[in-house]
Amino acid sequence: MEQAPEQDRAKDMFLELLPRIPSGFNTNHIFVLTQNSLAIVIAFTTLILILIAESLFFTMLTLLFSSENPRVSQETLRKQSGFLGKLHLQVLIPILTLIFCVAYGIISSCLGYYNQVLNNLFVSSAGFHGILSSIVLIFMYEDYRKLFRRNTVKQSPGNEMAFERRNSGVVTN
Repeated sequence: MEQAPEQDRAKDMFLELLPRIPSGFNTNHIFVLTQNSLAIVIAFTTLILILIAESLFFTMLTLLFSSENPRVSQETLRKQSGFLGKLHLQVLIPILTLIFCVAYGIISSCLGYYNQVLNNLFVSSAGFHGILSSIVLIFMYEDYRKLFRRNTVKQSPGNEMAFERRNSGVVTN
């Protein structure tokens, strides 16, 4: 594992890669982990390959053990394959959300293109994958949908809608 580079020199080299930086940009809080971009590419590629291999391994293992058991009904096999599909979707959402952000970062670095608006957009969308994954989970699994409805929106007598939180409640007509 390589050491972090000397920060003053590394910051200067990093900032040279970014054209048209606003004059008020504060560089005091920048910490450069490495000057070797290949290490970052290798780390992310390894992470993605491990996720793909892990998904394939557990899918094959589950299908193998399910098909070897003669007492498993077709309905159970159907539910298991549906569940595996949902698990794969859970893994794909962060990957698909983050791959565009990483692609933009690579393209903008290679082309020397700097646009603060696009940088902010892609950083915000990278942070959005958590809430997107949560929303998809709520829609995919019936138990999560029921719990979400029970804890957020309740139908009360007289067609009033009551929004509840742990220690408070709001009733609207």
